[in-house]
Amino acid sequence: ATSFVLDYLGRVWPPIAGLKPLSLFAYYRPQQIVGAGLEASDITRLAGVMAAALVGAIVLFRRRDL
Repeated sequence: ATSFVLDYLGRVWPPIAGLKPLSLFAYYRPQQIVGAGLEASDITRLAGVMAAALVGAIVLFRRRDL
């Protein structure tokens, strides 16, 4: 949700447009992907976020008392 809000506010409010690259939605551009293909830096960035989220989930759910 935070990523979406950063992307949206970066588009509509010029003073914080510099924060838009912090949003994951800034790297998901379907039209450009279809037309020109995937960029390695975008794949690497998204894979890094996925790995960090997976590690965070494993740590949090391991401590959970079920």
